[in-house]
Amino acid sequence: MSITLVNTELLILNGVYHQIGADALIFPTNTYLWMGNPISNDIKKRAGTEIEQQAIDQGPVAEGISIITESGNLPYKKLIHCACISQEMHIAVNACSAYVKNSLLLAASHNVQSIHIIPFFLDTLHVHLFTVAEQMLQGIIDFCINHKTSVKRITVISEDKTIIEVFNNTISTIFQMKKKKKG
Repeated sequence: MSITLVNTELLILNGVYHQIGADALIFPTNTYLWMGNPISNDIKKRAGTEIEQQAIDQGPVAEGISIITESGNLPYKKLIHCACISQEMHIAVNACSAYVKNSLLLAASHNVQSIHIIPFFLDTLHVHLFTVAEQMLQGIIDFCINHKTSVKRITVISEDKTIIEVFNNTISTIFQMKKKKKG
């Protein structure tokens, strides 16, 4: 699915993050910036362990803070580590919107034009995927509508078809509700 929000295209893509490049990749990590959860661990393996050290050198940080590192062997210019997972492996789901927006603002401050976002969802977090999708998409929409930016494309990317389906359904629901409010 693809929609345009002001001057930025939002794309929901069933794909593999390390096979399709962009200027920046946003992904979830913990407040100590250790790359141990399944998503960030895979990124560390593909990018190189020096990426984790670059991140750890900037931490620890408060929940919701994002930091930027080089991308190592991945097809990106920058990696945005979003500290959205506590050390207890919990995520403040209602804050995901702000977390995503903060990450996008950091990426935009580095003049990126294309951003991939890996959904902030891990089975171990015990949160409802729909709620995470709704919060993340609200953060993206808020960023696109309320901030003048160089970002031309934001892609939510996952190889998990269920996650992509939930994001597609959620974005459709959000825009149906917005149309009803206008009408």
